[in-house]
Amino acid sequence: MKILLMFFLCMYYTAVLAQGTWTPKANFPGTARYEAVGFSIANKGYIGTGRDGSLGNFKDFWEYNPVTDTWAQKADFGGGDRCNAVGFSIGAKGYIGTGANEGFKKDFWEYDPTNNSWSQKANFGGTARYDAVGFSIGNKGYIGTGTDGSAVKDFWEYDPIIDQWNVKSDFGGTVRTNAIAFAINNKGYVGGGSNQTDFWTYNPVSDQWTVDSPFSTTAGYVSSAFSTSSKGYIKYESGNQTIFKEYNPSDQTWILKDSFPETYNQESVGFSINDIGYIGTGTKNTGGYSNHLWQYDPCKASVQGQTYFCQGESTVLTASAGTSYLWSNGNVTQSTTINAAGDYSVTVSQSTACGTTTDSKIITINYITPSASISFGNGYGCVGQKVSFNSSLSCLEATSWEWDFGDSNSGTYTSTLENPDHVFVSSGTYTVTLKINGTYTTSKNIFINTSPSVDLGIDKLIHEGETVTLDAGYLSWQWGYYNWSTGQTSQIIEAYIPGNYYVEVCLDDFYSGLCCVKDTILVTIVLGIEEENNFTTCTLSPNPFSVFTTLKLDKNLNNAVLTIYNMYGQEIKKIEGVNGNTIILHRENLPNGVYVIRLEEGKNIFTEKIIIKD
Repeated sequence: MKILLMFFLCMYYTAVLAQGTWTPKANFPGTARYEAVGFSIANKGYIGTGRDGSLGNFKDFWEYNPVTDTWAQKADFGGGDRCNAVGFSIGAKGYIGTGANEGFKKDFWEYDPTNNSWSQKANFGGTARYDAVGFSIGNKGYIGTGTDGSAVKDFWEYDPIIDQWNVKSDFGGTVRTNAIAFAINNKGYVGGGSNQTDFWTYNPVSDQWTVDSPFSTTAGYVSSAFSTSSKGYIKYESGNQTIFKEYNPSDQTWILKDSFPETYNQESVGFSINDIGYIGTGTKNTGGYSNHLWQYDPCKASVQGQTYFCQGESTVLTASAGTSYLWSNGNVTQSTTINAAGDYSVTVSQSTACGTTTDSKIITINYITPSASISFGNGYGCVGQKVSFNSSLSCLEATSWEWDFGDSNSGTYTSTLENPDHVFVSSGTYTVTLKINGTYTTSKNIFINTSPSVDLGIDKLIHEGETVTLDAGYLSWQWGYYNWSTGQTSQIIEAYIPGNYYVEVCLDDFYSGLCCVKDTILVTIVLGIEEENNFTTCTLSPNPFSVFTTLKLDKNLNNAVLTIYNMYGQEIKKIEGVNGNTIILHRENLPNGVYVIRLEEGKNIFTEKIIIKD
């Protein structure tokens, strides 16, 4: 094919590159959302369920007709409101299962487009979960990974003929959530998720997983995927970029393709109809959620490269793969360097499996006007926790910075550092303003979420064979979770082994952010030591200590016994014949650590924890 691509450079700033392979289609007519499901049946696409951070979860279900570019509402999903579910099609039927709505789900439903009805099928064979993945191969469906409170990696096969689930080999990678999956030529493919870049192939005949080429060397958030009859496509976030890649199963290679038109679009859905891909819904880079639908045609030619650069610099344009190239500047390679304003054209000749086509494009390339920008992670923070801000200035060297975090309640809410930190003291949305070099001003909103609270109480002293209950407190937030040092994830655990225990309590919501707090408690076992003290007034100071500590009592001792135990209840030292009301206890050769002293005079007993540290 011969493709004429025209480029025009001008002197004003536009930051959008017209990518010919992506075409906007009719907006999804339901409420804008993220964490929905999507799949295709025959010549139609379907999107349903999902979530809005304010309105909650949805159950509505919609059909897309690519011929007329129109949507039609269908019967609500039979399983009720939910988000983070799994959807796929087998033959002429669609299926949705698992997900979350006031708890995790394992129900499984079949959609019949002929009579527009839902029917419940056998529950998913694994534990109730959300953020799993699914795909179909032939007349079977597959669901695996996700979280049931803890990330999992089990995989299950569904047979719609007998309505039965069978466990298969665990996913070959580590446990994970939010992965992506698709199927090509009777093989399943799963990868990404949980900030992973690995990619795996599943063979249903041998029930085996084999590791494939990673899609990236840098971990990112993979948010959607789809496959055609011969290729797979994934969209993921890496830093401030939205990257779109094509996977070729024949040689296990990844090729960078035209960028998805929207940045920071996550938790979107993808499906394909007749080898044309579609991505829709998800989050928006300006906050909130998207109702957009984009079409991707892999057979169209394209040009990659920045469409803007600073004066005195240059940009590189790369045409789509071909057998020969001719640029108007005389370059005959696939890429050409542009360093001056002007109009540029390129002719690309190629014959592909898509047939012979001719595309004409106009791309405007602009000089950049110097501008300031602010970045701070994913756009949210937590009360009482440090937020790190970064500044940048395009085209010029930055020499001064004036920050205003919009948080007057925090006292010091300004900074002149290049990349400052700030702690917000109240929840809410704040406008952060930055002026660089006294001229270039920008602002950006940040959402500060309320942090959870946790208090495990004072350190515990127990006898050998006893247990102590550690309670991290109830979390009413649906997405909250517990992470104990023991690996347990419940609110309450029982401790019977001495040592330091800690729990991390988190509130996790995609839009509101991840807010975590941590508390630690020491559990000490002492053999044969009563816990009640019979002395009226006793003081021990200093504690902790490095050289010695002094114990003062309300009475004079007569032939008392002082015993020191380590945290395992083992006797370390015993001093007999203790007299008087003041005892100076020297460290001597005791190492750093936690100990318990026991002072006994007849029926009078005093026990106390001491800490020795340098």
